[in-house]
Formats: sequence, structure tokens, C-alpha cells
Amino acid sequence: MWPNPNNGMFTVILSSAIDERVAVTITDIAGQKVKEFTCTTNKATDIKFNAASGIYFLSATTTQGKYTVKVTVNY
Repeated sequence: MWPNPNNGMFTVILSSAIDERVAVTITDIAGQKVKEFTCTTNKATDIKFNAASGIYFLSATTTQGKYTVKVTVNY
């Protein structure tokens, strides 16, 4: 994911040995879901995220496991 921190617009790419659909969830610091979408591994996906400035967590679930990164949004 880049850039991080960002202004609510960022790109996600999930590398994998196979191409697959991935469920992605963004939650706030309290664990509340604020956005859900799907994307494909090995392909860049541009995200426009309209939320308040703060810390969020982006979690992607693939057949290989679940991966989570911290996202910082600054407007």
C-alpha cells in the first residue's frame, strides 16, 4: 500500500503466487468497519477513502491467510 501516510487516496497491490479475488476491509481504530471491497492479487487497485483523518487498518484475506497493515490518513 502506498503512499502511507496519505490523504485518503492510495494504491493497494497484494502479491501472490496465484491470481485470486481478495476481500479487503478497512476498520477504524475502534475496530468498526468503514469500507469493504474486493480486488485481485498481483494487480494495483486505486482506493479513494473518504474518512476523517486518523489511524485505520486495512485487512486483506486470501487463500494464503489474512494480512493487516496500518493506514494513516491526513487531510
